[in-house]
Amino acid sequence: KGCAQLQYINMSLITTEQKKVDDASNNSQPATEAHNVSAKQKKKKKKKNLAEKNRTDVADITSLNKLLAWGIENSETEDVKKSQEQLKKLSQKERKEKFQILDQVFTASEVDLMKPIVKAIRDKSTKEAKLVELLEELEYYVEQIDNAIDLNAIGGLVPVLFFIRHPNPKIRANAAWVVSTCVKNNPTVQKQLAAFKCLSILLKQLEIETDVTAKRKLVMAISGLLAGNEIKTKEFVAQDGVEVLMQLVVKESDSAITTKCLFLLLSLLRSDTKGIPKAVAVAIIKAGATTTLPDILKRGNDFVQIEMVLNIIKLLHIQDKKFSASLRKIQNDKAKHVADLQKKKSKDKSYYDFERSVVQLFYALIV
Repeated sequence: KGCAQLQYINMSLITTEQKKVDDASNNSQPATEAHNVSAKQKKKKKKKNLAEKNRTDVADITSLNKLLAWGIENSETEDVKKSQEQLKKLSQKERKEKFQILDQVFTASEVDLMKPIVKAIRDKSTKEAKLVELLEELEYYVEQIDNAIDLNAIGGLVPVLFFIRHPNPKIRANAAWVVSTCVKNNPTVQKQLAAFKCLSILLKQLEIETDVTAKRKLVMAISGLLAGNEIKTKEFVAQDGVEVLMQLVVKESDSAITTKCLFLLLSLLRSDTKGIPKAVAVAIIKAGATTTLPDILKRGNDFVQIEMVLNIIKLLHIQDKKFSASLRKIQNDKAKHVADLQKKKSKDKSYYDFERSVVQLFYALIV
């Protein structure tokens, strides 16, 4: 019926269009017979094009109607039928309750959806496996900056910080993940966490943490907390945070953690805040940079890490001229290593090329 109506409307449009063409033709005064023939041909061609367009539109809509009918017909799966049967068995009161729940899901704000999660993680009877799931779900919501800010208002920030010290490594990792997501580019949450001495909690846990995933999330959380935060960066240096990172760089076998620590150190050395680069440089040298950084160059086969180490060395040289003697030793050791590889005619050409490129990059940055 709808297609028939549409066809009728389209035919009416054709008639109207034809009338306009006829009127225009009657009102015009062609100068020659050739002009009359040309006008008639244009009119005939236009009528033909409109008719073809009409047939195409009707065919398209007919196809869409057929597709819709097919979709409705084939949506009656067994699961849908069972759900309908179960719904019919419910009392009027039970149906009302179910529809109220659905209404809440579709109309509630994300903060409203976060509230039951916070309530559950604050409940001491919640099982550990459930806590892992709840914290992961909470992390999804706090990706939105406004939700991250509201987490403290609904009482969720304190228990999350508490779980950073939980015996279960999965809970610790997810709790640190929530914190790292909350503070990312969010000065408001940085200030909220400052009231709970968050930096001290994160640093102390990072020193004793044994789980690799939890370590990664803790470093991410610290990075987010320090980003653009002059006060917290100074506290980080004062609380021997640089030394903690340097220890991880030396001892940690996980490449991702080493990379994250080096990146954070490099970011601090490049800080625009007055006094921070100098303080961080002094702390890195004090933590044993003259031996730690060369060791990374010797053992490393990750060019990203090597490049970060070389840039750290360059910035240390800029901030502390006494570091120059150590730089010369590092340069000589690395160049000698490459020379030895060349003499031995190492079969691993890719490794030799890599080491040689490191030396070239080193001289480009330092000399």
